[in-house]
Amino acid sequence: MKIVAFFTKTAILAGSSSYGDYAMKGGNTGLALADGLVADGKSLFTFEEARSRLGKSRAATGNLLRRMQDAGLVDRVRQGRYAVRELGVLGTPSAAEGTALAVAAALADVPHRMAYRTALDEHGLLTHPARTIQVASSRRLRAGALSGRSLRVIHESPRILDIGAVDWDGSRVSDLERSLLEAAKRPNLVGGVAVLAEALAAAGRRADIDKLM
Repeated sequence: MKIVAFFTKTAILAGSSSYGDYAMKGGNTGLALADGLVADGKSLFTFEEARSRLGKSRAATGNLLRRMQDAGLVDRVRQGRYAVRELGVLGTPSAAEGTALAVAAALADVPHRMAYRTALDEHGLLTHPARTIQVASSRRLRAGALSGRSLRVIHESPRILDIGAVDWDGSRVSDLERSLLEAAKRPNLVGGVAVLAEALAAAGRRADIDKLM
């Protein structure tokens, strides 16, 4: 079943007016672009990839992508990089339903690891989700915003950046044990000792004691 039809029907049933209006007003080119990307298994794409698929000028491609953003079809996670919205979250910024997806798109060419409170959140150890996305990187990057959420970059030596890091939905994240250890080392970055205690309790037997020693 074509996702164009599925997206349109889902948006209308869910009451996503911006998406429904976009579909009803003949946004066939954008829908076809999203359809082709998802069919090829590409949830992340660049401006140049879109331009190549569309065969349009830079101006026309930019205008189309802006309309797709307004409709909630795609999300720009970084200049020149986009993410296709997942089914069921039309109009929701990618960082709201998939932090790893947004980070992967924005930092695809940057050595990084989702860390500290973000890592605890990704491992399901927090009651309240992290509002700021925290990323450790060996490069000195400017802090800013990522898909509508604040981005904080913690500089780390390349020598230790990848220790205890695991692949995570196209990105990298501190594994469970490193998440707890780095939170214990710098509790101010996760919200304090109360948050650390909450995470330790939530981890329970999931954590490998030998790795924590």
